[in-house]
This record gives sequence, structure tokens and C-alpha cells, in this order.
Amino acid sequence: YGQRKRRGSETNQVTLMSVVRNGLSYASRLTPKTEKGGGMGGPEYRDAPEVIAKKTIHLAELFKSSKNCVILTGAGISTSAGIADFRGPNGVWTAEKKGKNPPKCGSFELANPTLTHMALVGLINAGHVNLVISQNVDGLHMRSGIPRDKMAELHGNLFLETCEDCGAEYLRDFDVGGISFKTTGRFCTKQDCKGALRDTLLDWDDPLPEPELQKAQDAINACDLCICLGTSLRIRPASELPVMAARRGAKLVICNLQNTPKDKHAYMNIHSPVDDVMSGLLALLAVPIPRFLREVHLVVTIRPRDDGDDAPHSISVRSSVGEFCPVPYIEDCGLHAVLDGPPGGPHGTGFLSEDDDEDEEDEKPLSQLIGPPWRKELLPGARRLRLTVRWAGERGPREMATVDLE
Repeated sequence: YGQRKRRGSETNQVTLMSVVRNGLSYASRLTPKTEKGGGMGGPEYRDAPEVIAKKTIHLAELFKSSKNCVILTGAGISTSAGIADFRGPNGVWTAEKKGKNPPKCGSFELANPTLTHMALVGLINAGHVNLVISQNVDGLHMRSGIPRDKMAELHGNLFLETCEDCGAEYLRDFDVGGISFKTTGRFCTKQDCKGALRDTLLDWDDPLPEPELQKAQDAINACDLCICLGTSLRIRPASELPVMAARRGAKLVICNLQNTPKDKHAYMNIHSPVDDVMSGLLALLAVPIPRFLREVHLVVTIRPRDDGDDAPHSISVRSSVGEFCPVPYIEDCGLHAVLDGPPGGPHGTGFLSEDDDEDEEDEKPLSQLIGPPWRKELLPGARRLRLTVRWAGERGPREMATVDLE
């Protein structure tokens, strides 16, 4: 993202990077590889509704009797968020194998946690799940609110960067770019530490992060119930974890539309969309599914000019991470000023904003500012500023903040 930082006498110039802002950005930066584990394009199966209901009831009974449950998740839990899977009939690797164009895929950055993601938060909060082991890189588990000590991310996270010195983690709103633990151009903000931050995304041949793998193995060795959700169980070593649990005597339940090579080890197989099963399961357990609320942190800076009361202020709106970092959830940012003078007076010109026809005060739209960062000089005489934001996917702007300049 083109940041230049000075650390001591060393200058770190980051190469400008263009990141494809959709769900294919991860696949496109992996090292080309012919063998991807097989199973591409296999048929999907759906149990009859009455069979799914019966199995869901049995699954609820297993949860009630379990003292230590571990969940392993795959790409299938994120398809309802608009993110393509890899081995399904319309998966990324399936299309590649058939020589077809990649499937249509939503943006990782704009995707929200699905019902299953939030159901897992509810199960953890209720004490039903000890650990979620994720093979996904979309960051939705971490964004959903699962506590960090209740999650092991085996393949990395597009939105997570870590300090190479102290190990501090930073979850970003934007894809941090890179793969194989390269520096991102940003630095740790912890006191007395200015270590370089690195991406956490694994390439094909990268070893799994030892702390995450050890956490997962410890949980598998202690569990009495292991649930696999939306995973084809094709990529090692993650695919071997549920088998380890089953061989120790834990009950293994696999919920996936396609058959998996580990089905023979399962106590129960459920062929159903995971959202349907999780919705029924939490209803049976009387566990509420938490509502997801996305937090977006912006920095609004207002700088007065030095050459008199009638000189304009300047304002900038940017990401809380840095001046040149993206704010992917915002399409544009509008600024409106409440002025001292009458409408059309010397303190401003332009059209009145759509919602202030009956206002006693003169409110002028300053502009739709494209960014980030968004910048604008305020007209002389502005007394109050109203910041509006149009979120990606929404038609109209929302008022976010009002700032008194006096």
C-alpha cells in the first residue's frame, strides 16, 4: 500500500501492490500447483428433510452429553457469505481443472460472518465448544467474535498481520496482501516495540504455524466429540485431525454436501447445508445465535488554519490503521457544513442537502469525497460539520458524526 517508514537509519520502501479485492485474490497469489488434493467437482448430496431433522436431533443429544467438543471448519461454511469454495461443483479448483473461468465470487473484505459463524460464537459462549479449528483464510471466524484462545487458524488469515518481534496480532479491515509471511510495510504499535509486521497467509508448501497446530492437536487429543463443518477433508495435516479424534474414541460427525475420504471414520454423516443444521441445532439447545455488528474505525482530523478567523479549516477522514490504508466497507464519504450566514450568503454556495429543506440553519454539502484518505478544505464561517458515509452495497448515506468546530 505504498507506505514508507523510517526505522532508525533504515528506510523501508514497500512496493506498491495491487490486490484483487474479491474471493479469488487468495487463490491467485498461491504458487501454481498441479496436485491440489483431488476431489474437485464431486457430486453433492442432500439428505431428505426428515433425515436431516432426525440427525440434527441426534447431534443435539451428542452436544448435551459431550464434555469437550472441537469443531473443524472448511470453505463450505462461508459460501452463504458469497465466497466460493474450492472443490464443489462451482469451486475455484474445479473450474481450473475444467479449464473454465473462475466462478463469480464476492469480496472477502465485504463478506460478513454467516449464520454458522455466529452459531459457533453462541456455542462457545454457552460452553458447548472448546475450540474451533479453521482451515479458512477469510477471517470471518475472528471477525465474528470468537475469542482468540478458542480458535486455531491453520492456514492463516488474509486480514491478520503479526509482529515478528513480540508476536502481537493486528486484525485489519482490509486484505493485508502478500503470502508466506512477508513484511507488509507496517510496524508494531506496542510500547517499546517497533517490529515489522508480516502477513500470516500460507502458501502450499509452507509449514503450518506451530502454535496453532499444537493448540489444535492438544484439543483433538482431549475431545470426546469432533464436528467437521463444510470441509472436504482433503488437505493434510488438517484432514488427519478428525481421524486422530475418532481413533481415540471420540465421536466424529461430518456435515458436508460432498462425500469425504474420512466418511468411513464418522459416527454420523450429514449431507446438508451447514447453516440449516446449525440453525436447527441451536434451537434444540436453546442457545441464541448472536447478532453480528461490524465495527469500522475512522480517524477524522480537523486542522484550523493560522491566518485568521475567516480562513478555512481543512479536514481529512482516513482509516485508523494509516493514511494510505483502504477502508473497504465505505464507498464514499460526504461532508456537510452548518454555516453562520443565510442560505446562498457569502459563507458558502451550492445545493442544500436533500434532508435539510426545513432546517433553520444553512447546511451546505461540501462534496462527495473519494478516497481514502478523504480530504477537503472547509468554507470560512463553518460552525459545525456533519459526516455522512455510504456503506458498500447501500444506496443512501448514513450520518456518522457531527463535529462542532467552535
